[in-house]
Amino acid sequence: MQTMLCLVSGQNLPNYRGVKEIQPDKVVFLYTPQTKNQLHVLTQTLTIPAECFETNYYDYDELKERCCRLLNSTINSDWILNMTGGTKLAALACYQVFREKKLPAFYVDSVNRRLLFFDKTKVRTVPFRSEFSIEEIIQINGQTVNNYFEDESSLVQRQAHANHLFEIHRYKRGGIARRFEEFINQIPADALKGKPIGCTVRNARGRYEITDHKVYYQYRDGNYNFPGAEIPGDSAATFPITGQWFEEYVYLLLKKSGFFRQHALRLTLDWQIAPARGPKNEIDIALVRNDYLYLIECKSGMVRADDINKLKNYKELFGGHFAIPVLISYFPIRKNMLEKLEENQIDYFAGWRKMKDLPGFLAGLSPKQQ
Repeated sequence: MQTMLCLVSGQNLPNYRGVKEIQPDKVVFLYTPQTKNQLHVLTQTLTIPAECFETNYYDYDELKERCCRLLNSTINSDWILNMTGGTKLAALACYQVFREKKLPAFYVDSVNRRLLFFDKTKVRTVPFRSEFSIEEIIQINGQTVNNYFEDESSLVQRQAHANHLFEIHRYKRGGIARRFEEFINQIPADALKGKPIGCTVRNARGRYEITDHKVYYQYRDGNYNFPGAEIPGDSAATFPITGQWFEEYVYLLLKKSGFFRQHALRLTLDWQIAPARGPKNEIDIALVRNDYLYLIECKSGMVRADDINKLKNYKELFGGHFAIPVLISYFPIRKNMLEKLEENQIDYFAGWRKMKDLPGFLAGLSPKQQ
């Protein structure tokens, strides 16, 4: 029977990766009071037997003694050490015991997607055998995916509208009412079918009202009705003024690039470890590449401080050190918001003119370690 010793730390992914790659019969966790939440997530996520022992990561002698007792307490068990977690002192203490007893130890090299085995005087490398999904990465960070948009056919049908909006959205600063009227006039006559819909969307100058297939724009000093602006009674009518069109445009652009293994649009979560204060439980776009979880916020209008704070929280809650939060803006970003993005180590991409370069830009990113 093979038993793996793991040191629980603030990041669960390396310990989870070690168990998934080695597939031991049992795992023993050393943890501290500060890592109880991470321990709980690991024991709830993994399906193999586990034992847990609280210890002090900053007491070298205690760690060596604890490690020796564990190794001596089992019979007919092949031990292996995952020395990726814990503190440097804790990893060194455990490795010293394993080395004296000529037992194997390894380190999870997530950047290069491999395990490093320390065999006497040489280091042996073994590539990762599997890749994690969006659901796995989020789950190992203590949350659960509830749902995400999967109706690819409806996105393709609406792509023409999104592409058209992408081209005319640059005129927003010349009048949002004109931009919306141009879009409505592009809808074919045979699409003007369906049940009446009703919604209200506000902006700085007033609000749109969509009722009985008619589009109204209410200014602060009165109403204006777009002549003949009848629209179909489906979601294609509402997404242009709520910003969803830009999310869909970016999503399809990234999916067609082939750079990313998994894609999710409007991903919602069920809180397992709910934040006292934090973002809503929805992510515009989530991607996976090389076990890195991309958390993307799309902005077709002005970038605000709340958007940046939300991405900062996304990284902490959903992906940890292996997450890459990115803000994608149709328009250039104001200087003070750029400074806030850089201060929080959040990547960004701005400007409709270079949007075709977005997939390559994202593929070249790696997590920023704080």
